[in-house]
Amino acid sequence: MKEEIKMILDMLKEEKITAEEAEKLILAMEKTSNIKNLEDKLEKHIKNIAAWSKNLGNRFTDIGNTIAENSAEFINNLGEVVEKISKTYFWEPQNLIEKNYILEPDGLPYSVHFEINNGNISIRKTDDKTLKIRAIIKSYKKNTEDLITYNDRDHLIYIKTENTTWPMSVSIEAFLPQKVFSEVFLKTKSGTISLAELQCDSLSLLNSKGNLEVYDTKAKNISINLTNGEIALNNSETFTIDSAVTNGKLSINKSAFQKAILIASNSNIEIFEPLFRDNQCHLEVVVTQGNIDIHLDRMDNVGYSITAKTFFGNIDIKLPNIIFLSDLRNPINKEIKAQSNKYETYKKTVTIQTRTTNGNITIKEK
Repeated sequence: MKEEIKMILDMLKEEKITAEEAEKLILAMEKTSNIKNLEDKLEKHIKNIAAWSKNLGNRFTDIGNTIAENSAEFINNLGEVVEKISKTYFWEPQNLIEKNYILEPDGLPYSVHFEINNGNISIRKTDDKTLKIRAIIKSYKKNTEDLITYNDRDHLIYIKTENTTWPMSVSIEAFLPQKVFSEVFLKTKSGTISLAELQCDSLSLLNSKGNLEVYDTKAKNISINLTNGEIALNNSETFTIDSAVTNGKLSINKSAFQKAILIASNSNIEIFEPLFRDNQCHLEVVVTQGNIDIHLDRMDNVGYSITAKTFFGNIDIKLPNIIFLSDLRNPINKEIKAQSNKYETYKKTVTIQTRTTNGNITIKEK
């Protein structure tokens, strides 16, 4: 740039240009020089940024490769750990236990007590004298033969896993001879209990998560307790039914009884064509937060006395020869009392008492 300024000064000395023109030329050259310097600096910065970006990309590539290698190793190690834990604490491949007991009634009746943590229980009848038990067990404990015990002195067949210190899942299928059992007790905390064609004196069923299904069963007493599920009692016969259900549903279909007390919470109760097996029968249904539906068979030859009460709901009773004794209706309390005409003249009578807090009550002929 110094040479260019010297040329401009020589031109001024030789009077080829004026002093004003010389000043403009020098200022223009300085601006050009500044722009050139800025371009050089910018180019240098761009080259530096490109180099930095390349280095950063290489670093990210190295990091990604390292993560991939370590992740693969971590996943492999995790798989080994999970497999080791599952073999140590959880389920091994299922084991199958089958046991047969020949039952010879000698005056002392037999009892069955199955109480499991997690699994299904299925009971069916057999026409011979051999009690057959088939248990499918999933557990890390390899020796599970002692799960099923038989007390010959007390005639007790016993299965219990509820208080075991080792986790397991058990599904039981049993075939029971008829007319030799005094007590059948079945309990599971998570699963289904299913019975068909069973005969015994006392039947107790408990389930905290699942369904209970009873078909074609005869017992002197039936007790059912269920939480979080549905109860179905179909085509069965008993003297007394005592049942409680929470967060579910209770359905009784074409079953005979003399006395039934049914209690439910956050559940509905449905009774279809009940068969009243004695001259004086009693049905009591108490529900909190749920509906009550009773559909009766023909009531021409049966005298009935009905009490229906709900706090927040409707009551609908439609039966032949009915006489309403009271019909009290107000915003907080609804109660109806009714009975069949000439109730005292019937040889066979049934008393029906129903009560619900928040729900409807329906009592009709089918």
